[in-house]
Amino acid sequence: MDKNGYVVLRNVLNNQTLSILKVQSKLLEKQKCFHINRYSTEYPFGDAQCPTSFTNYGALCYEALLLYLQPIIEEYTSKELLPTYSYMRIYYKNSILQKHTDRPSCEYSATICISIDDKPWDIYFKKCETEHCVSLNPGDIIIYKGQELEHWRDKYDGNEQIQV
Repeated sequence: MDKNGYVVLRNVLNNQTLSILKVQSKLLEKQKCFHINRYSTEYPFGDAQCPTSFTNYGALCYEALLLYLQPIIEEYTSKELLPTYSYMRIYYKNSILQKHTDRPSCEYSATICISIDDKPWDIYFKKCETEHCVSLNPGDIIIYKGQELEHWRDKYDGNEQIQV
């Protein structure tokens, strides 16, 4: 972990893994849409931090990913960690992720880019009045101190981006 409270790792997941995870994410979205008889463009799934997104808590594919990545995250935090949960979002055009810090179970958090449209959608971190902008491409991961660093995303200009 660097002095800013985060570390970026590039190309942690390969293209085949990313393709499988994208399909899983879209299947979860379609299943939920079918279940409540609505379209994803109606944004029925978000949460308070980003109501114009599809969210899914604890999908088995992402729980498995959490366990798979645990040794890598432990290496960069220099901590033995207890995995708590996974959370996936599909962001849509005009989404905004509100500024927030994470709950206590997220002392160390990680965000993984699964897919993007054309270009990365930046995530911002603030520590001691200093803001940092980070761009993640598919397969990249950022590990950060979720309770300490306020983080957010400005308005999304693309059509769809998947993050875990």
